[in-house]
Amino acid sequence: SEQQLVDCAWTPWNDPDSANLGCDGGYAAQAMQWAISNGGLASEMSYPYLMQDHWCEAGDVSSGVKLKGYVNVSYADEAALQ
Repeated sequence: SEQQLVDCAWTPWNDPDSANLGCDGGYAAQAMQWAISNGGLASEMSYPYLMQDHWCEAGDVSSGVKLKGYVNVSYADEAALQ
């Protein structure tokens, strides 16, 4: 659920290297780290996208998706993505 990440993956506003601010922007790496720490993500059906900041419902992990890790790709080419 995109909305769960918007609502729950907030980080301190005063840290410009890691600030995730809901609808005001943020970084995918911090959102993925939140999903790992949370133990999963909600499904889109159970946690629909509202197009606004809302209250975090972290306990909803109904999608069954659990992340184990992520990689930041620093090169803008197909070989780096592979």
